[in-house]
Amino acid sequence: MTHLLMSDREYDQLAEVVNILAPFVDATDLTQGDQSVTISCVLPPVLVLNRALSQLSLEMKFAVPLVKAPQASNDFWVCFIK
Repeated sequence: MTHLLMSDREYDQLAEVVNILAPFVDATDLTQGDQSVTISCVLPPVLVLNRALSQLSLEMKFAVPLVKAPQASNDFWVCFIK
C-alpha cells in the first residue's frame, strides 16, 4: 500500500494546484446564476484572474505551465485585457 502515500514533492505539487484553482472558484461563484443577470459580473473576475495568475506564476515551483497556459491563450484573454 505504499504506492498510495504521497511524497513531499507530490504534496507540494498538489498544494500548488489547489492555490491555482482557488481564484477560479471565486470567479465561478460570482459569474454563475440561475435567476439573476451575471454578464455584468464577468469582466471584474476575468481581470482578477489575470492578476492572480500573474502573481502565482512568480510563486510557483512545480505548476508554472498550468499557471501560464490560460494567459498564453489569446482566444480568451485578448478580448478583455488588450
